[in-house]
Amino acid sequence: MDIDRTAKPAPTMAAAAFAADWNMRRHAAIATAAAERLQSTRAKETIARILDEGGDGSLGQAARWADEIRSNGGPHDPATVRFLNDSRNRARATWHYVNLPLDLGGYDRQSEFTRSDDVVQMILLAVESLRNPGPDARFEEIIALRWLSHLVGDVHQPVHVGCGYIANAETNQARLVTAPGTAVGLPSDRGGGKLLLPTGDNLHGFWDSKLGPDLVPNAIHVPSDEPLVRELVQASARATANAAVTTMAAMSVSSQVASWANASLAAARAAYQGLRITGYRQQQKDYPVEWEGEAAYRQRCAPIVSERMTTAATNLAALLDSIWP
Repeated sequence: MDIDRTAKPAPTMAAAAFAADWNMRRHAAIATAAAERLQSTRAKETIARILDEGGDGSLGQAARWADEIRSNGGPHDPATVRFLNDSRNRARATWHYVNLPLDLGGYDRQSEFTRSDDVVQMILLAVESLRNPGPDARFEEIIALRWLSHLVGDVHQPVHVGCGYIANAETNQARLVTAPGTAVGLPSDRGGGKLLLPTGDNLHGFWDSKLGPDLVPNAIHVPSDEPLVRELVQASARATANAAVTTMAAMSVSSQVASWANASLAAARAAYQGLRITGYRQQQKDYPVEWEGEAAYRQRCAPIVSERMTTAATNLAALLDSIWP
């Protein structure tokens, strides 16, 4: 597996962690749907064993963990305690995303916009830990499964991958920059987290939880018969049956995960379409933007959220099947 461990400078504050992530309820729904879509008996049995040993009731519950540890002070299960006490994991908030300029051609580990601990690379480390468990693995099995079930959702969230960069930052002349050559050295908009929509939401939070299908109840366990989960399972089955899907076996895992990031980057361009910075709020340190209007934006972009969630469930199931064929 091609995992790049080359060190790069830590993200600047402009690329710091987001205030919110692909809503935990959506993470749970994606992972629950993926569990329903598993084909490999070995994968089903191995995942059940890992979840049982870790004390997680379901894959949907496991997918919430990476967000829950941000604000949950404990008590934690033994594996979580060991994870949190490991100094290598202190920068874990940066693992959920990669800030690619919107006009970048695609994910490339040689690009200065990628990192050794971005969402693509951390997915690969989780896969490696599950394929080769033991004392030398980067993560314990339950920790790797928790991260994998979560980060596959993140890499399918468009503004966890593509973003704008800001010229004339912190001034009323600020403007969005999308060309990678021009973006070098500029602060990012943190995946839209610094862009204030007319609704009062930031762009990132709007995509996380206010755009797209109805949310499942905010519960730890998302039942497999929850309507959104059933919709994801059925849509995933249709997509697998109707599309010329590249199988995990036909492409290296690193190339496959990079292709997922590229699809999200393309979707992020739609997320930013028509947005224009109109000023700067110094106290809040954000940038109001104008857009086409909420109704038109929702009509255009809500289907993208549904597609991204369906594809995340499909790809997570395929990846888990490929780990334990």
